[in-house]
Amino acid sequence: MKWAEMSKRSLRGETEKMLPHYEKMMSVLGHNPYFLYNYSAELNYIGLYEESNTIAELCLKRMNDYDVQLLLADNYTNMYRYDKAIESYRTASVMVPSRFVPLEEIMDIYILQSDTAGAVQIAEEIMNKPVKVESATVDAIRRKAEELINKY
Repeated sequence: MKWAEMSKRSLRGETEKMLPHYEKMMSVLGHNPYFLYNYSAELNYIGLYEESNTIAELCLKRMNDYDVQLLLADNYTNMYRYDKAIESYRTASVMVPSRFVPLEEIMDIYILQSDTAGAVQIAEEIMNKPVKVESATVDAIRRKAEELINKY
């Protein structure tokens, strides 16, 4: 019940006030992968990327899924550890092959690093990927990839 209240208050913008409570709850819920993911996500939200990854690594020992990999990748990206970010995005992409977001994020990292060849390679991968569910997000990602390919 305490964790539920902490989560609600975090959603209302009180994340920083809740951090000491999350820390205290580690002794009770530190084995719960959902608690660890939530705590890590809260740390990510306020920009504490190193701390977020420390908790996410604990979560990985109990639950390694698409969302945890995306969280790790976002942390790594924000810490400018692009190789590790790409590794986590690739893992997420393998976990749920139909998703386009991890590939888009990899493409964006390559663009950020001025690696045109890498970005175009990922753009081509995006364009060749079958679309399982049509959506505005997928359309935007594919349009972005197509523009990149046409530019280079």
